[in-house]
Amino acid sequence: MLNRRSFLIGCSGLITAHFLSGCQANHQRLGISLLKNSIPLQLLAKFRNSLDNPKEIDFTLETNLGDLWKLLQKDSTVLVTLGDTWLEQAIPQKLIQPLVIEELSNWQQLPSAYQELVKRNSQGYVDPQGEIWGAPYRWGTTMIAYRSDRLKEVGIVPQDWSDLWQSALKERISLPAHSREVIGLTLKKLGYSYNQTNLAAIPELPKELERLNQQVKFYSSDAYLQPLIKGDTWLAVGWSTDIIPVANNYSNIEAVIPPSGTSLWVDLWVKSALTQPTAPEVELIKGWIDFCWQPRSAEAISLLTNAASPVILNAPVSGELTKKPLVIPSPEILSKSEFLLPLNMETLAEHRALWEGLFGGQPTSSQNSANKTE
Repeated sequence: MLNRRSFLIGCSGLITAHFLSGCQANHQRLGISLLKNSIPLQLLAKFRNSLDNPKEIDFTLETNLGDLWKLLQKDSTVLVTLGDTWLEQAIPQKLIQPLVIEELSNWQQLPSAYQELVKRNSQGYVDPQGEIWGAPYRWGTTMIAYRSDRLKEVGIVPQDWSDLWQSALKERISLPAHSREVIGLTLKKLGYSYNQTNLAAIPELPKELERLNQQVKFYSSDAYLQPLIKGDTWLAVGWSTDIIPVANNYSNIEAVIPPSGTSLWVDLWVKSALTQPTAPEVELIKGWIDFCWQPRSAEAISLLTNAASPVILNAPVSGELTKKPLVIPSPEILSKSEFLLPLNMETLAEHRALWEGLFGGQPTSSQNSANKTE
């Protein structure tokens, strides 16, 4: 079993100028652009060190998914990190090209749910017969963070989505400005799916959303935790890679994953459609993706970052990984959790109407978690 200390000691000597030199722009290298902190630097260095010519590859670190999305519209990189919810835009806009399963020797290491997630048709909808449009390499959850000191005073220990409607939290909540997350958690509270269709058949939904809106003091997809830290809000909902570091650094902030289930997000490797790799670069891409799916790499991602590799879900969690319940929820919670799948046009219109209705016809957010950062 790999542990944090042994892996760090074994790889520390590799994180040198030898790795950093790969961050300089050079069009003769294979360009891979990834979200900062989504892959341990030790793994980047280890992979480069395994190559006959380490200078063949150029890793570029970006701070958020929005910046990576912009890179797909240029011809400066070949392989890019992309969030799963972006596939429904990237595929029909022809910004990415499918991966070839014959080039993914470790494809079977992925749980079937993650394989199914990235099989899409040309419109970006999930399709069991579709092509493979991304290689999942890490995942996380939407969770609740709260000020334990403030909520102790009013006798609340948040556990599930229904706690957001408690009267003591009126104007004390910060939420992401993201309609799928806010409407989705409300649907979950009512016993429905995040991906529920025909919302008109749920007459209580608009009223529940309005009640929740009265609880909210602040909507933001990138600054929702600052009010919590300052004490302006007492509870926040957001993404695990944002919340876990804050909960680790502030003794008065705790976090919980609702046992009724939550939304799951996935980061993928996607291949740009604007840059055609050479035959040697195709081999490098195959090698890098398979390297990320190797058991030792998957364990390092899960131990050394604030997210987990899907590969670790193939076996019961053990060892040091059991000490990270906010990164790797219980099987019971995961069984009730869902990916945010593309909605049909009718349901998307219902979402838009509900969302805009909360703000007097003035929408406040984009539909993608563009600001999810590390």
